[in-house]
Amino acid sequence: YYHPSLNEIVFPAAILQPPFFNPNADDAVNYGAMGAVVGHEMSHGFDDKGRKFNADGNMMDWWTTGDGEEYERRVEVMVEQANSFQVHGQSVQGKLTCGENIADLGGLRLAYRALKAQPGFADGKPIDGFGPTQRFFLAWAQCWRQIITKERSLQLLTLDPHGNFFIMMFPCALILRFNSYSTSSPCALSLSQHTLTHIQ
Repeated sequence: YYHPSLNEIVFPAAILQPPFFNPNADDAVNYGAMGAVVGHEMSHGFDDKGRKFNADGNMMDWWTTGDGEEYERRVEVMVEQANSFQVHGQSVQGKLTCGENIADLGGLRLAYRALKAQPGFADGKPIDGFGPTQRFFLAWAQCWRQIITKERSLQLLTLDPHGNFFIMMFPCALILRFNSYSTSSPCALSLSQHTLTHIQ
């Protein structure tokens, strides 16, 4: 978790096991899972709530007026995008899930950037038919898969700031769109019907 007042990030040691971390897995899998989780918590320091705390953990506006306005403009694009997703016919609440969506997007972007910086990434060979980028996004998806009833899914739409599984795949599609990656990514294929807005 990320604690804004203490300006700290905590990871319980027990999380370092599959599906989040596997010492026998390749870099793409571990970066797409635990790497993105680490990036997610780091990004909470700059989400719609975390950005309101300074480096000492005090709530104060340390952004310039222009930067703050531009940040809010970009956040609104993400809110509107999330609002366009539906779970069992009911719209996701973009405002409710905003902070987690920002952290998911930030975490995935940081982890993917780190993965691409690893020696040999460009020459990465497929494993089980999937290239490094595909394994990265599959690892993210596998971390958050779940069995959940329709009733519980609909209940969480109004309560849980963590989006439904399908909204958690939303950052994958944004990253692919931002970087003009091939739609061969598993999450790009599943989200290709959604119009993606460039918010970079």
